[in-house]
Amino acid sequence: MPSIKRVAKMEEFDVIVVGRGVMGNLAALTASKANLRVLVVGPKENVTTKKVYGSRSYALSPSSIDFISSVTEGKKIELEDQNISSMHIISNTAKVILKAEEVKKKYLAKIVNHSSLMDYLLNSNDSEFVKFLETKPQSIDYKHTDDGERIILQFFSEQKTFQVSSKLIIGADGVSSWVRQSAGISWAIKNYNQKAIVSEIVPENDHQGVACQWFYNEGILALLPCHNGNLSMVWSVKSSFADRIMKQPLEIFLNHLHKISRGKFGILKMNTKPISFNLSMSFADNFYGKRIALLGDSAHTVHPLAGLGLNLGIYDLISLVEQGDWFRAEKEPLFDPGHKRKLLNFHKNRVRKIPLVQHSLDSLVGLFAIPGPFASSVRSLGMNFVDNSSLIKSNLIKQAQTVI
Repeated sequence: MPSIKRVAKMEEFDVIVVGRGVMGNLAALTASKANLRVLVVGPKENVTTKKVYGSRSYALSPSSIDFISSVTEGKKIELEDQNISSMHIISNTAKVILKAEEVKKKYLAKIVNHSSLMDYLLNSNDSEFVKFLETKPQSIDYKHTDDGERIILQFFSEQKTFQVSSKLIIGADGVSSWVRQSAGISWAIKNYNQKAIVSEIVPENDHQGVACQWFYNEGILALLPCHNGNLSMVWSVKSSFADRIMKQPLEIFLNHLHKISRGKFGILKMNTKPISFNLSMSFADNFYGKRIALLGDSAHTVHPLAGLGLNLGIYDLISLVEQGDWFRAEKEPLFDPGHKRKLLNFHKNRVRKIPLVQHSLDSLVGLFAIPGPFASSVRSLGMNFVDNSSLIKSNLIKQAQTVI
């Protein structure tokens, strides 16, 4: 992990990133790769945070992996990941199997543990262009300077106030984004009244790079292959059931998993303590403000059934970089990553695409929640039709691997 570089009072930067999670660190790393001066603001992960997120893993698309590789090129460390060679989507009476070989790819996605990804990004972020500040910002303001308008963050620390400025502030500070609220950007949220229970599971049988997802009457269970041979569990269920099962003895919890997974991976053991979090769909009215851009959960959230959450945040960053011409910065003496035209183009790009993904996933959640034999028969008919069509399956895989 890089040493913390202290910030001088009223120091100027090209980009300030608020938030030190995966998206914040990746945004800072990308900006530094473009030789932009970066300040990363916010508390680093503590022991409690690591316990909460340590059990979580992400399914990263080839596009996301390629982008991360491009901004960490030349680094000596390697990202620990696990290829998903095939995906089995299973209901009570039907199954869809998607294979990487069907589109002549090595993998459908890669599973990466949260802690491993954070360590990888932090160890890659050793650029002289990046500084860190753990103090929480208090307010946002603006000023005009010789090189144009700048946005100011004001801090209060040790009975003193100080300021830093930049051309752009990136809000990568999660669902309860301070940046979004400070910019006065309104947002809407739909609560699914569900929780996702996550944990790392030790299987009896070798996972062989196969990811499985079971849709059943009471919820959705996903078991994803991990680098260490274990399985990453994401179990989406009604909040009331989640609260009950989390209080049950471990044996009862595991018996539920074994029954739903139909013994696919043999006897299951718990490697990490299960944790749960509420599931919702949220959407900011704007993905940008005056010299402000929102990335990932600060702008939108989705149901985890397709594993798109972090990928959408990375695609936000890709769009911001492309629309902002970040990698032309050295060629422009007065380069401005926070110019209104650039941020508006970024917003237009994302505001067209994110709702399509959200509503598609929302419809799937609703479809599999409809009870009764008729609904079950319709779902099975549709899944069997898809499974028997190589063309449809190839198109689904290609779509999932494309930057949205």
